Amino acid sequence: MFVDNDEWHEAYPEERVRAAAEALLAQSRGAPLVFAYATAAAFWRLPLFRTHTDRVHVIQTHAGAPSTRHVMRHADHLDASDILWLDEGKVGVTSLPRTTFDMVRMLSEEAAFALSDSALRRVALPAGADRSHLNLDAAEDLRAALAERVARSSGARGIRQARVIIGSADARAESVGESVSRLYLCRLGFPALDLQVPVPGPRGQTYDVDFDLGDAWGEFDGESKYSDPVFLRGRTPEQALADEKEREDWIRGTTRKSFARWQFRHMPDAHALGRRLAAFGVRPPRTPRPYLLREHLSE
Repeated sequence: MFVDNDEWHEAYPEERVRAAAEALLAQSRGAPLVFAYATAAAFWRLPLFRTHTDRVHVIQTHAGAPSTRHVMRHADHLDASDILWLDEGKVGVTSLPRTTFDMVRMLSEEAAFALSDSALRRVALPAGADRSHLNLDAAEDLRAALAERVARSSGARGIRQARVIIGSADARAESVGESVSRLYLCRLGFPALDLQVPVPGPRGQTYDVDFDLGDAWGEFDGESKYSDPVFLRGRTPEQALADEKEREDWIRGTTRKSFARWQFRHMPDAHALGRRLAAFGVRPPRTPRPYLLREHLSE
């Protein structure tokens, strides 16, 4: 199976994983496959932040072909409820709860944080729905199901991280950048942060700001904000930029609080984000903590 070189290198990790899985499917000659771990996450459109893997992960419940450099075959038990069958039973993926549980135990904190936020948001907001319809009760149902899995798996690999990450996940996070920013802000010493804070606008609308940092507002700006048609909503990039400036000026003027913005290039790690905020005169109210701590996020 082949893919254009430029297209491959420009693809997101999840896109590469899905392409590799499709290649394996084409060679499986109709034998049922159950995709798991990073491959299942890619099928669920969950982010694999800074996770570089092109290997396809398959659950193998009985003896079969060995793993190769392209395919990792896992011997594991799956309940019927752990599998979602697609394509008339020819393709299986581990369920959203099972996939999330598997991944938050093995990813880096940053990647696990982003993936768990995304999983909760997926059940809280159907594809294409306006964010005003966010169903946080549905997100809490998924969190409860994940917490139950954690409770049944005491001593398993990565279970302590899973417990912390699942307890701290938030369906209100709208992007990977917001999720990772929240983690880094907590590491820097900011207390538990409210997300998408509403600020009344000039014409009866509401502006939602990513983070309230105390004396300042904080926002993560994805690079697609001024280029992606989903965000532009029929506007030109120039119009989107003008609208954003009008929004920020209004929020500054009415709240008397400064504004700090950052992108991925400003936050390769928490320390770099801290330097970016300091340049805006924004400093955490407490001593930085190097790791994600449950009690810190839940204060």
